[in-house]
Amino acid sequence: MKGEPITIEIPLTPRTKKRPRAHFPASKIRPIRNLATRHDISDEEFLKILHRSLLFHSPSGDYEKELAWEIRKALTESGNGAKFFSGPITILTEYEIEKKKIRITIVPLNVSDPIPAGDGDNLDKSVWDSLQKAGLIHDDRQIVRWSGQKI
Repeated sequence: MKGEPITIEIPLTPRTKKRPRAHFPASKIRPIRNLATRHDISDEEFLKILHRSLLFHSPSGDYEKELAWEIRKALTESGNGAKFFSGPITILTEYEIEKKKIRITIVPLNVSDPIPAGDGDNLDKSVWDSLQKAGLIHDDRQIVRWSGQKI
């Protein structure tokens, strides 16, 4: 949908997305250890078995559900409840940590170019983490203002 920009304010404390974590269930350690010692399997095959046994979880799930609920509620209250953007957009976000508020502005772009691959936030995270690993910054939490685009 092309049209006018919308801005909504969410009364919720801004939080970072936690990276997915993997853990290895204790109940699987002994059977896999026995498999490795009783059978002649390659290191590569052992690693495949080990990886299939890992459990992944996202510790941000509940917060994201709450934030999505608050976004939908704010859209409905502002009369934009039926809005859906299928094409390219610009998104502006402001995080007021002390005031526990998130402001989101979505601006539909009137272009017909295809949407480039890759999630913008993941592209940013790669660069930010690399700046830290290269020793240019101590921690990517130092970044308080950013801008980027996929072209």
